[in-house]
Amino acid sequence: ALLAILTRLKELVMKLRLAAKHPEAYVLACRKQGSNRMCFSAWLMSPGVTFETFASKARAVILASGTLAPMVALSSELACSEAFATRSSSSPICVGAELGQIPRPLEATHVVGRDQVLVATLGKFLNSNRPLIGSYDSWRAPAFIGELGHTLATLLAELPGGVFIFF
Repeated sequence: ALLAILTRLKELVMKLRLAAKHPEAYVLACRKQGSNRMCFSAWLMSPGVTFETFASKARAVILASGTLAPMVALSSELACSEAFATRSSSSPICVGAELGQIPRPLEATHVVGRDQVLVATLGKFLNSNRPLIGSYDSWRAPAFIGELGHTLATLLAELPGGVFIFF
């Protein structure tokens, strides 16, 4: 129990440090829960803060996904990251770049046609027919993870050609 409390305290200190360093990127709130409990919430509104925490320490960063396009939108989302800004120069792409040159991000056109994509949501688990609600607490419950795994395995067995799932 003490280890769990210390882990949560470490998370809180980390969030408070980031919030102090990037106050414009956070919404902080304290509210009363019940008669004698307080709840502290820290909502990060800019993914650039998180990107900066690991990208600033990395030698190279590769972002590869069809969902990152257009680059203008991605650039605005990561605008507060100095590591992103220095790696996304507007200079021409450098083939065999010399040391010190920063290549421009490569943005390719989409190769998947609209007729090849199916977007679907699922509101209930397939096995139990219980509502599929992915709250913070449910992700910590072994029963939820088990039912989610069973539902995904059932769907994957029926869907040909691969599946991209995100939560």
